[in-house]
Amino acid sequence: MKQRGAMEDPMWRKMFLFFILQFTGALSRDLSLYYAVRAGDDITLSCENVIDGHSNCDTTTWVYGYASQPAVELVIHGKVKDPRSDRLSVSANCSLVVKKVTDQDVGLYNCRQFEKPGEGQFGPDALVHLSLVHLTKHEDQNKMTLTCSVVTDEPCKHSVKWLYNGNYIDKDNKEITESSSSCSAAVAFQTSNYFYQSRFNTFKCEVKIENKVQLFTFSSRPSEKDKTTTTSAVTTKLDGTSVCRDGVTF
Repeated sequence: MKQRGAMEDPMWRKMFLFFILQFTGALSRDLSLYYAVRAGDDITLSCENVIDGHSNCDTTTWVYGYASQPAVELVIHGKVKDPRSDRLSVSANCSLVVKKVTDQDVGLYNCRQFEKPGEGQFGPDALVHLSLVHLTKHEDQNKMTLTCSVVTDEPCKHSVKWLYNGNYIDKDNKEITESSSSCSAAVAFQTSNYFYQSRFNTFKCEVKIENKVQLFTFSSRPSEKDKTTTTSAVTTKLDGTSVCRDGVTF
């Protein structure tokens, strides 16, 4: 009996060491990521739990969920199955690429691994929280307001602030005023100011969650794809802004 136990002990140690090495690689990476993307842009969601030696992604499945709605499998064993397939694809390292992101793409994405197709799940989910950033401007008489807002599927955990020339807006600044609420921040100034003449390129919106910080530059270049119509004042939607006045888009 002692001899048998002596032989099994090294085998047990090897198996234990194997599992430790498998999960240590996953645990050393952050398995809960946060991404914010500007409306209309493309985004690549990283899968942080890919099994070593499975880079062909045939053991990777992506699942999407929004609030309390039922989860939907977007990718099954490396193959895109979702109706949005024209905007979804799997890239290197089994990352999920989402093109022309809209409000409908906001939510929680789970990257799951299976040691072999048809077998049970291997290891924990790698989670990706995707939020959407809207940048808009509003002109009322001689006052211009730039707004940065974040759309998320859960109670807001983001910090949203404006920067001018790389610095936060000074509360004592008489030319620029900033106001904020949950997941939104706005700056206002007179259109006669030089900010207006420079097309606001020096304004950036800072979106922060956990330890991740992203900056979004305000741009007022027009684009056909995002033109909208309004019946009052002037509203411009960014990335790909449009200017509308009195119900006429131009």
